[in-house]
Amino acid sequence: MKITLNPLKRLLERAEQRVNLHFHPQGVDFAHDRKRAMSRTIVAGGEPAPEFTEAAAIEGLDVLELAELILSKPDAVMVRENARRTAIVELRAAKSIDELEQILDKHGVERRLVSDIMAQRRHSGSGA
Repeated sequence: MKITLNPLKRLLERAEQRVNLHFHPQGVDFAHDRKRAMSRTIVAGGEPAPEFTEAAAIEGLDVLELAELILSKPDAVMVRENARRTAIVELRAAKSIDELEQILDKHGVERRLVSDIMAQRRHSGSGA
């Protein structure tokens, strides 16, 4: 009797790891989030932090102009998180390895781990 294991579950776990690494927040995301929080305070009439005042001077804007400009742009941290969650939900709905790879490609996520597992599986199956 020959038993064939479906590698999809393990590949899904590895694919989710790749997505999480790909969309992991970067330092610029934290700075952006902090600027948005300061901007909300300033627009509501609060005092700017010295660093925000300096940022406005660098941009050649007054503090309120910079705050309004920042708030007029999409929230990069939320955009990134929404993209990450979209990829995870799509991966969990995948029914095949090909679908997993297509989803990773669609989201610009390196799929090396999926390919590595399949290569290992082929190698170990060859008796080597």
